[in-house]
Amino acid sequence: MSSIPVLKMEGQWLSDAKEKADAFAQTFAAKGELPAEVVDTPFFGEPDSEFNGFVAFRSRCTKRLFKKLDESKATGHDQISAAILRRLADCLAGPFTKVCRRLFFGSCWPSIWKYHLIVPIFKKGSAFQPGNYRGVHLTTILSKVAEKMIAHHLVPFLREASFGKNQWAFTSGLSARDLITMLMMSWILAICHGKKVGAYLSDISGAFDKVFKEYMLGKLHNAGVGPLFLNFLASYLAPRRGQVAVAGTLSNEIELADTVFQGTVLGPPLWNTFFADVAESASSTGGREALFADDLNVFQEFDRHVPLTQIQSELEQCRGNVHTWGRKNRVGFDASKEHILVLHPSSSHGAAFKLLGLMTDPDLRMHSAIDQLLSRIRPKVTAILRTRAYYNVPQLIDQFKTHIWGLIECNSGGYFHAANSLLVKVDKVQSRFLKELDLTDEQGFLEFNFAPCRVRRNIAILGLIHKRVLGKCHPSYDRLLPFSQVTAIRTNAHNKQLYGHWGDIISHQALFNRSIFLMVDIYNFLDQNIVDAPSVSVFQSQLTQIVRTRCEQHDAEWRSSFCPRGELYYSNSCAPDLD
Repeated sequence: MSSIPVLKMEGQWLSDAKEKADAFAQTFAAKGELPAEVVDTPFFGEPDSEFNGFVAFRSRCTKRLFKKLDESKATGHDQISAAILRRLADCLAGPFTKVCRRLFFGSCWPSIWKYHLIVPIFKKGSAFQPGNYRGVHLTTILSKVAEKMIAHHLVPFLREASFGKNQWAFTSGLSARDLITMLMMSWILAICHGKKVGAYLSDISGAFDKVFKEYMLGKLHNAGVGPLFLNFLASYLAPRRGQVAVAGTLSNEIELADTVFQGTVLGPPLWNTFFADVAESASSTGGREALFADDLNVFQEFDRHVPLTQIQSELEQCRGNVHTWGRKNRVGFDASKEHILVLHPSSSHGAAFKLLGLMTDPDLRMHSAIDQLLSRIRPKVTAILRTRAYYNVPQLIDQFKTHIWGLIECNSGGYFHAANSLLVKVDKVQSRFLKELDLTDEQGFLEFNFAPCRVRRNIAILGLIHKRVLGKCHPSYDRLLPFSQVTAIRTNAHNKQLYGHWGDIISHQALFNRSIFLMVDIYNFLDQNIVDAPSVSVFQSQLTQIVRTRCEQHDAEWRSSFCPRGELYYSNSCAPDLD
């Protein structure tokens, strides 16, 4: 039985599996159609140097890739599973390495790997509309291993020469969570320096599906990719075939052309390369761009006395420049996801907007983010509690950790500065859960390693600061959290003191005092042996042990450990109902 409900397309209801598959195929194919009009073909210059050196394919590297395969991953149309490839790694590594070497130097991508099985996954909106589904491409695992071997040489070069410093997606060590935290810190710092922040948010329509092959190769050449790789990529980017699968029934074949192909290893870095030069248009009016895959966000600081009309005018000019880039590169922007806003606690403009999944208020009070979070976690907690007849306490707590903690902590850096009254609502969800299990916060922490939300939140932010100290953060954090140039006043202060910006604040002191910047003071007071931790995980384990010791000693304020606000939020007795 199909999990896809009856579909409606062009006024007709489709119930047959083949009809549904063909409807999805038609919809997905339409999303990948390039604009017919060609406007002012962009110029791709000659590179200063070319990356075309020796490319080695080693059987030991192939064997390592086979051994690391995730057995839970879906197979492609060849039905060769990751479990089989892992078990046969020793036998396959040698011959498969020779195959990959021949494919690369012969500039060939096999036709058997130019076939994509596409599975529709519902996104949002009406489940009866084919356009509300995303096509997930299932490609063969062997082809992905071959791509990884080539990406091992190509992607590091593209990351240095093409991606740009402000592209956060598909880059090792960076995530949407880090980008949200960095942006929020930048906005708060600008506002506390007497500025307003103008924002232009946009999103590519049909990203990945609309990448003109000739432009893609031109940009790769401009980035310095040499003939050896270009010849291979020309074959790799050649048109492919695809079929949509619904309830075991396949649609008619569709052509996949002028795309970087979803479900592949090389697709994401190639998209980053194609999208990189939008930064020039985005920053043309003085703003600073932040890219995450196909999301383009531009932020520009203005004096707080600059009128709204002037800010809007400059941001409209920025939008016009970005749209001009889009027409030249034959891509479009989703009008429903474009916003022009002014971010400021008292002089904001615009409605709440979604920033990489986080609902954000233009006044940065984060009511929308907390409401969004509570609407997601409260029903889940209620559902977990309803299974008490079937699970014991440790299992119920494990379910909470699995299903709730990820949602709470995914964007904690984005709403860390929210008022206590808002953070308390989130914190009390966990306390209420423990109360329903007849456990106290102390029992939950000491017996089940179930630390209160605010303890985990504070330790997480300190972990981010330590990550910056270790030099493993995006360079933007170096500007936000520079090392202090002044010798610490305390004689026992550690040697990794950070500058906290306290002396630069000229407005909205209360906002600054709730922000991550005040956590710098907490970090500066840690002991030397703690800040000398070689990794974030070791650092956070030491902090957790400090809190555990305080809890074991019945310290009344153990819940407020490492809290810069210096106050107890609530007691368990005043926890509200889950719903």
